[in-house]
Amino acid sequence: MEYKTLQFNKKEFVATITLNRPESLNALNSTMCNEFLDAIKRCGWDKGIRAIVLTGAGKAFCAGGDVGDIGDFLRDHPQEDPGKIIEEIVSVFHPMILAIRRPVKTKFLS
Repeated sequence: MEYKTLQFNKKEFVATITLNRPESLNALNSTMCNEFLDAIKRCGWDKGIRAIVLTGAGKAFCAGGDVGDIGDFLRDHPQEDPGKIIEEIVSVFHPMILAIRRPVKTKFLS
């Protein structure tokens, strides 16, 4: 997968995932969350990766959720139920957070 909002590098046993939206202080939008989830899974599948470094491009690691994107969604969908919007946001963020805690169960470490 080619990433638009992050950079992925592997050197020896270390993977580095760089959040790469410095213009928004690396605020998480749905694209970045999906790409991040893919990168974390990629690390879990690769038996040659033993450590993951998370970093951010520019002057901030991550400003949290991109409220600008949320505002744009609300403006573009004024009739949408706010509860449904929250469910959609959680459906994108929650798997990403869980993947950080446990990328993929592997048996190659003793």
